[in-house]
Amino acid sequence: MLPALVSAGVRPPGVILSSSAARALSTAQIVAQVFGVSVDVDPALYRASPDEVLAVVASRGQGHQSVMVVAHNPTMHQLVSSLVDDRAPAQFPTSCVAAVELDVGDWPGALVRLGRLVGLGRGIAGPSITRPGQTNGHG
Repeated sequence: MLPALVSAGVRPPGVILSSSAARALSTAQIVAQVFGVSVDVDPALYRASPDEVLAVVASRGQGHQSVMVVAHNPTMHQLVSSLVDDRAPAQFPTSCVAAVELDVGDWPGALVRLGRLVGLGRGIAGPSITRPGQTNGHG
């Protein structure tokens, strides 16, 4: 699924924020190797609420136009649903990939219901949150 999202124009992440759980971290490291980006492990993502995930993105995503979060349900489903309004996925199975584009100037501006779902499917990584109209050095 990851190559399909990239070919559809979804930007590769500038950084990957990962839960410290073994499966999440393994997934994050695979994606990081493919794109040549770093993985920033945050144990708080293991039990984070959607608002706490956004806080991690706001604090650790600075300097990156696209951030990928590899974490856990039900939080990730709730987060994606809170970021997009009319196209929120009804289900968010394990290994689901969602790409959400936000029209914000910086990560602290990532408010709920401002996003646009630009990709959804099953694959190797978690949601990728992207600010539109800017590049992150990967294309």
